[in-house]
Amino acid sequence: MILDGAALRILKGPGVRPEILGFVTDGDAVGSAAGEAARGLGISKRAALDLIGAAIASGHLDVEFVPGSDDLRTVISGGSASANLCRTKPHLWNVLAYEREWETHPEYNDFLDIESPVYWKKKFQMEIYENLLRPEIWRLGWGARVLDVGGGVGRAALSLMRRGCAVTVTDASPRALKCAWRRLAESGFGEYDFAWAEAENLDIIPDRSMDAALALEVFCYIRDPARALAETVRKVKPGGWVAVSVENKIGAMLSDPYLEGLQNKLLIKDNVLAVENELYVRYLNSGELRGMARAAGLESVRIEKCHYIADGVFEGLAGPFEYAGSELRSRLHDFEKIAGWFPFTRSLARARMLVGTVR
Repeated sequence: MILDGAALRILKGPGVRPEILGFVTDGDAVGSAAGEAARGLGISKRAALDLIGAAIASGHLDVEFVPGSDDLRTVISGGSASANLCRTKPHLWNVLAYEREWETHPEYNDFLDIESPVYWKKKFQMEIYENLLRPEIWRLGWGARVLDVGGGVGRAALSLMRRGCAVTVTDASPRALKCAWRRLAESGFGEYDFAWAEAENLDIIPDRSMDAALALEVFCYIRDPARALAETVRKVKPGGWVAVSVENKIGAMLSDPYLEGLQNKLLIKDNVLAVENELYVRYLNSGELRGMARAAGLESVRIEKCHYIADGVFEGLAGPFEYAGSELRSRLHDFEKIAGWFPFTRSLARARMLVGTVR
């Protein structure tokens, strides 16, 4: 496991000291600590990892993931070195801004918490992806290995683990990975692993080791999406599938709050929106996606459009908590399907998704 090499740090933490701490020494690698706990408590290694994840969530342990690049370590550290790096590699503003949001708005980032103000909206959006990927998901057998690139707090991973998949989550944010560890440990399903890595560099993942891979809402926020897709495809066995979703420029211009004013729309140059200290977005059209797919080694490619309501042009059809009602959510899913039938409304989608099979 990649996670085995991460280092644990003992923190004071509030309340009762978890039993797992009796098997952890400060600086221990996760793998050795989990092994000691498994033997000492008579439990599986997966159960020991779950206990470590719970101790991280409670503030009694911290984990230092092995960074996939020096850039990640620098940008997360903050300060002038981080800012200077982001100026030379502007896509890293996304990583830095995301880390800041964990300090200011953790309730929005940790959206798998049912108390999050966007929990039900994010659930609805994930259901859309699941519906579009139903044929591919049904092909995954029990124990299938799935790579979730830029998987964040584990939204897709949690859904796949409930189907018995073993999921490896990579992300540029260690805060997101810690949150994902807690959520996946609580689920009690499947197997999980984590890697602190950028999508363009997945050397830490063995080639042809996965049965499928996802990269939802990731490749439009990085510098080299073509390289990232090629890296992702390289990790999947021939015959496996890859699914990637990105922002659709027209839908974003009509629905992204950041692009409400003409002044900000004018910041888009050569289909790239780069704003220092805030964000970087590269808008990819269907032709570009198909070209990237061919170059990366995908066949039987299809492109879907989605997200017309939640964070889309028809956002006003439902408030953030209205997605909680199963009857209304079902009607909203029907609307999503209908919007995709007509060329005009289809062009207004907030996202487009590429799906293909590895040659």
